[in-house]
Amino acid sequence: FLSSILSYLSTFLLYIHIGFGAHKIAKLFQKEQIPSPSWWQYSRGEKDYSKRLENPENKYNWSYTVIQVIIKNPVYLGHTIMCKTESVFKVGTFKKIPDADQIRVDNTHGPLVSQEIFDNANAKILSRKREDASGNVSIFSGLIKCGTCGKAMSQR
Repeated sequence: FLSSILSYLSTFLLYIHIGFGAHKIAKLFQKEQIPSPSWWQYSRGEKDYSKRLENPENKYNWSYTVIQVIIKNPVYLGHTIMCKTESVFKVGTFKKIPDADQIRVDNTHGPLVSQEIFDNANAKILSRKREDASGNVSIFSGLIKCGTCGKAMSQR
């Protein structure tokens, strides 16, 4: 349990102070064999990842998106956010609820990172540009969203 807390804290510090991006942090955690959040959820019986974790090596598979979610998640400041998604009728997916409609309860538990560290990490995310394989940034980057699920469209 302590190693998971330290890995979450080091995510913020690696991102801010050393300048590692989410991909590099995920690769570092895999190399150092730090168990992923899905493994912790599975080991505590919270989620069924039995198919994913049939291979013991998958215990250390980190995704860059998980790193980004950790950095953006206010739970590490000691806050709880509820009602973040809702089920999309007959589609079988979940739709993100606008921030204004979510329920936020501040200071429900002790913070893992300070507000300053959290703000610096999130400011760094916003400063990074979305480039394609050739180094070009689309003029529509981050603007066009799917009407059903709300995810950003990507250029291929």
